Amino acid sequence: LSGIVPYPLPEGFDLLPPGGWHNLPEDLRAVLQTDPLATAVFLNLPPSHQHKYLDYITETQNSETRRARIEKTISMLTTGEKAP
Repeated sequence: LSGIVPYPLPEGFDLLPPGGWHNLPEDLRAVLQTDPLATAVFLNLPPSHQHKYLDYITETQNSETRRARIEKTISMLTTGEKAP
């Protein structure tokens, strides 16, 4: 990510804007802000693929399942696996 995302991030700089793209859920945004690689991959995906990840995460009502899906999403983004 050298040259794409400055690391460490400058003080007061958020990787994602407060409103987020596609109205990112707060829990997903928080995790993406800690992982520059996953963020860069996610933001470079076509919108349809971003929506697949978002649907996968938000379609569950169970908080444990949601946390697990966020972790799996980050793993999939960083390893280059296809969207769920």
